[in-house]
Amino acid sequence: MLSPVGLLPLAAAGVSVERLLAGARWMESVIRERKGEENPALFSAAVYSHYMLENPKPVQVWFGYGQGLDRMGEWWQQLWAESLGKRRPNALPIGQTPARAAGVTDQHSQVQLYQDGPADKLFTFVKWSEGKEEGAVPLLGKLPGMEILAGRPLRDLFDAEFEGTIGALWKAGRPIVRIEIGRRDEVHLGAFLQFWQWVTGLVGGIAGIDPFDQPGVEEGKIITRALMGEEGSADRRNRFRQAMDRRAPAGIRLRGKVGRGSGGSSRGGR
Repeated sequence: MLSPVGLLPLAAAGVSVERLLAGARWMESVIRERKGEENPALFSAAVYSHYMLENPKPVQVWFGYGQGLDRMGEWWQQLWAESLGKRRPNALPIGQTPARAAGVTDQHSQVQLYQDGPADKLFTFVKWSEGKEEGAVPLLGKLPGMEILAGRPLRDLFDAEFEGTIGALWKAGRPIVRIEIGRRDEVHLGAFLQFWQWVTGLVGGIAGIDPFDQPGVEEGKIITRALMGEEGSADRRNRFRQAMDRRAPAGIRLRGKVGRGSGGSSRGGR
């Protein structure tokens, strides 16, 4: 994100690249100067590696509360999966599946699973400390049960939803990391990006893997180039096709026409 490949489209979209990099430089200085628990990257890496190595939770859920944080979660999801889904020197696999949830929407679609389902998840809650959720809940007259909302700022409701969801999961014994970002601007965003790059690299080092390579992704690219006819790839292409021909796949096909008297069919196929 902070390389020229990421910065060019951001600049084209009107983002202040200078302020973004200023925030990243500030976070870099904090990480390099502070010690122990005062170092945000070291402290966070210790927590996350604990839930990957010592008390493993195979899934981490990013719960973003605030405009833009769900899109930030997409970037984090790629970073966490690609950097840490590897094999350790003893050939045993390691990794944590990154999932995303958008607060407050996904409180109603996912939290039932998170609270009463398998205790196999670590939760990271993220919000802006100084959000831009503006406006107020309309005055609702004397509608029963709405007295606590009528006329209140939306920010009050948003913050209460954030705290309430954390509290419910905490009562259920779920591990939670809480992160608050100062303001929704380029400086704070740049610092946040730099923070996560450091944390991811440190967790990879603690796990004994290289967080900067992507052998699984490269294998798919090699096969793709062979299937597209890359020069010198005929043997690889033939071996791949022979291996695929030995599969015993099963599929589901849905067929039908929309209209009076029409029906659909589904069947398995080999």
